[in-house]
Amino acid sequence: MINVKSSKDFRAKIQNGFWGFKLIILAGLATGAFFIPNNGFAQAFMVIGLIGGFLVNKTKYLFHFEHILFLYSLFLFNYYYPLILFIRKFGNSL
Repeated sequence: MINVKSSKDFRAKIQNGFWGFKLIILAGLATGAFFIPNNGFAQAFMVIGLIGGFLVNKTKYLFHFEHILFLYSLFLFNYYYPLILFIRKFGNSL
């Protein structure tokens, strides 16, 4: 946060604490969204939900791809590591 020097400052205590109060406010906002009159808000909520779902889905696939790539690199490293050690040890004498 801007101009907060330590966690003992008042604004830092607000940022790091009051989680019960923050969750109650969040639940109230989520509940209150159902009581907004339908004057175009349903379309806006649908678009926001589609964009959010798209981003969550793409993030899921990105993490899955990174995990598969990591596992494949571990497989290749374990498969070729003895060959690499052999070439390092005896490569000049071949």
